[in-house]
Amino acid sequence: MIATVLLVLIVIAAVGIIWTAVSRMIKIPISATECPKFDLSVNTDEGYSWYDSSVTMPSTTLKNVQVMITAGGNVVKADLRNLQIKIRYGGKSEMFYVTDALATDGVMRTDITTMPGPNEDLVYKLNTTSTIAAGTPVSASVAAVIKPAAGEKITTCKMSDPIDLPEVSEIST
Repeated sequence: MIATVLLVLIVIAAVGIIWTAVSRMIKIPISATECPKFDLSVNTDEGYSWYDSSVTMPSTTLKNVQVMITAGGNVVKADLRNLQIKIRYGGKSEMFYVTDALATDGVMRTDITTMPGPNEDLVYKLNTTSTIAAGTPVSASVAAVIKPAAGEKITTCKMSDPIDLPEVSEIST
């Protein structure tokens, strides 16, 4: 009799534990599980990411930061809603947004397509002098914003690790 009661209690506890785990998985938006496939990073290996300290005045035509974004092989261009590019200066930062339709917040594209596809490198030129007078750009990072499925909220993936930006004059040609 006691063994039967203990067995029933163990079964009830097991069902409760399993239900808790399953209900948490159900509550996670599908798009949040997609973030690992959006492998985006700032690339400084080829000299395409830099800042130019000689551009100091607010300007609509001169761009003082250039960032190359590298996409991994699993990136699905159609699933990207936009990119967030974060430029850090000492203790402050500035966010730039790149979308399919147009570039906003001082972003100028150097090629035709806006969003990176699988294994693609794209270069973005940013005008940071017009919005923040926080000194020298120190680093850059990028995050993907995923288009939501029906009924889901927009998901912003984790920012990539910040990459130090060299002065353009320090880059060997």
